Amino acid sequence: MSSGPGRRVLALCCALLVVLGSWLAPRPAAAAEAGKLVMVLDSSGSMKARVGGKSKISIAKAALASVVRGLPADAPVGLRVYGATVFDRSDKGACTDSQLVVPIGTANRDALQDEIRQYEPYGETPISYSLEQAAGDLGKDGKRTILLVSDGEETCDADPCETAAAITEAGVDVKVDVVGLAVSGKVRDQLRCVADKGNGTYYDADSADDLEESLDKLATRAFRPFRLTGTPVEGGRSPGTAPLVRPGQYLDTFDASDRPRYYRIARTAPGSTLRVGFTARPAGTVNTAVVRLRTPEGQECSAGLGQSIATGGTSPLVSGEVDSWVRREASDCNQADELVAQVATSGEDLAGGRFELLVAEEPPVTDADDLPERESAIRWQKMTATRAVKPPVPGSSLSDAPTLAPGTYRTTILTGESQVFAVPADWGQRVQVQVSIAPRTGALARALDVSDSLDLQLLGAGRGRYTNLAVRGLPERTFTLTDDDATYRVAASTPTVRYRNRLDFGPTDYAAVPGPQYVVLNMSEDRDDAFLVPYTLQVEVLGRAGAGAPTYAGASTPTPTPTPSPSPSPGASTPAAVPPPQEEDDDGVPTPVVLGIALGTLVLGAGGVLAALALGRRRRRS
Repeated sequence: MSSGPGRRVLALCCALLVVLGSWLAPRPAAAAEAGKLVMVLDSSGSMKARVGGKSKISIAKAALASVVRGLPADAPVGLRVYGATVFDRSDKGACTDSQLVVPIGTANRDALQDEIRQYEPYGETPISYSLEQAAGDLGKDGKRTILLVSDGEETCDADPCETAAAITEAGVDVKVDVVGLAVSGKVRDQLRCVADKGNGTYYDADSADDLEESLDKLATRAFRPFRLTGTPVEGGRSPGTAPLVRPGQYLDTFDASDRPRYYRIARTAPGSTLRVGFTARPAGTVNTAVVRLRTPEGQECSAGLGQSIATGGTSPLVSGEVDSWVRREASDCNQADELVAQVATSGEDLAGGRFELLVAEEPPVTDADDLPERESAIRWQKMTATRAVKPPVPGSSLSDAPTLAPGTYRTTILTGESQVFAVPADWGQRVQVQVSIAPRTGALARALDVSDSLDLQLLGAGRGRYTNLAVRGLPERTFTLTDDDATYRVAASTPTVRYRNRLDFGPTDYAAVPGPQYVVLNMSEDRDDAFLVPYTLQVEVLGRAGAGAPTYAGASTPTPTPTPSPSPSPGASTPAAVPPPQEEDDDGVPTPVVLGIALGTLVLGAGGVLAALALGRRRRRS
């Protein structure tokens, strides 16, 4: 078993391979172009520093060489180096010292290895400028990844966090992943910020205990960064300036000063149910967002105050939903031609961040009184043991969650990783999920402490969390992983998909409607080192499909999985109208569609545009 510098080389290999997993993951069959990657390497003088008896530069070289050897032959990769030719910040050109030493391509593996061998520590740390140049290296089209490997803080008069944010705001198909090599304190905070603003993921490269046995798994798994997708829209600052949105999925930004965003939703039939869901990425330790539905006159139409979602360190996303369903038939909420949705954040954590907005309309029901009553409790059924198989590549947001069939799956989760799966459920069905971890031994048992836990959450098709749900007979639950002679187990169930299991002025905080029921796993990261935990996931769908399905008025009956069809563009006379839905992109991502009740089934791509930036050329140090 390796230790010291060897372990750090493996840790950096591990971190790089995990980052590359999201880019090397299999693409949909319809993809016309593979994703592109440019590695941005720190060649500043600080890379001379020694860690465990070896220089950081030698650790990086060993890891990078290993990564390049494992690249698929058809993977377009490039290499950019900064701080390699100008020694001191006072020297001319220090803050533009960044060169694309290997252009992005596929037949360049020998060139990549040659440049890695010549890679030496020398100058300053112009991270921001290098990120701008890397965005230009990647061009305007397709999935694009910038992988920054650094051990230092920006040394020029620029903010790399702002640069990363500008890059991703210009195109949702661009992300910035960051590997910090033996960093801490202010340097680590800045690099983490770059990854966060860049819609990517941050990794500590020198802190894993012992991951030798996991490298093969990490090289092939997809570790996808959190993605938000949808047709761009800008919510109004008041109900009077709200844009008209039709059923579909949209992408907007929380106001930087915590003011609400407003959207008008037109009803096509009196008595229909309008539903609004949202999803955002946590940006701090406490994230609170509220979504409401009101009539234009201000009557509250959502249950209570809507969904106020506060998340801490174990939650991988902020999400919620409201709908207009109420039992008062004559209510203005059921009859008004339009309702106004309001989305707001009450704290600084989410302010200025992006969020998805999901809008749907459900036709009125003619037989509501004859449908099954709302459940007061669920009874757990013992899980059926089946042969364990490897699950599909997990998503890390609702928009890229793969579908799981009932069965038993065996896989792994990394410290700080979020994994999301979708399990379809029809009327009359519910989803049971159980996660278990066998007794820990060896390095894994030594690495765990009392702060480590695996969190399981279930979300409905409309993005609401299944809370205040009584499940009787749940397996005994353990919250930490430190007991190495016992099996860790956590279990949960959705309610049965019933028309009357939905938002009301009672204890129910969700709408149980057909469509994907989301399984969300998150491994805590309240520690400085990283490790990989193997786990078993059991999924069952109970109940007869179609049981208790409502009868809808009119000819249009929603289905659990509607066929995508373009949403009509808002009329030209509509104030602050939403842009027309974008066409399907090269990755086969559908445009927003008219949704029935199967919310959250659409994965939408919003193509981004990046301005072409000048490419640098490396000058050799003599």
